[in-house]
Amino acid sequence: MITDADFNAWVYTVTNDGRTLPSSFSQFGLDYYKFIPAFKNAFPDYANTIASDLEPGAIFNVYNSSNCK
Repeated sequence: MITDADFNAWVYTVTNDGRTLPSSFSQFGLDYYKFIPAFKNAFPDYANTIASDLEPGAIFNVYNSSNCK
């Protein structure tokens, strides 16, 4: 079972302890898929909005082409 501590540790890892955002999906690693079911269980209102078989590439395209860095 995935715990909140597991998720938080992963977030801190991929965000350089909360200082940066990942710039590509490859920085997420395969752990992204491990946390999808846990996220859906924790936030059922979002469960139908997440396609577990798709990479979250769109968010990187938006972030990397914006001036919000």
